[in-house]
Amino acid sequence: MGTGQRPLTARELQLADGMDDWRALGWGAVAWFEAPSLRSGAALVRAVADAGGRLPDLDLRPGGVRVQVRRPPEGYGPDDLEQARAVSAAAARLGLRADPAGVQD
Repeated sequence: MGTGQRPLTARELQLADGMDDWRALGWGAVAWFEAPSLRSGAALVRAVADAGGRLPDLDLRPGGVRVQVRRPPEGYGPDDLEQARAVSAAAARLGLRADPAGVQD
């Protein structure tokens, strides 16, 4: 996090532009992207992995992909927002829809 920037709270992260797919839980920001097949879910996993940088936690399941951006000890920063937005953008390009109601703690 840059000098002079304070970490975002979970609520601020969730209300930030481009974060509609995500829910802030105690240990990170989480999104569930529905996928009609393992192949389409694997395409999202591949797209996220190919983007480089710090990888979020990815959990490929028969019905979709659960993605978690872990909350750093100091709190969420701009890099966390960008990572989550990049995942959402990759899912949208692949035609995968987020289901925030599918996210649970």
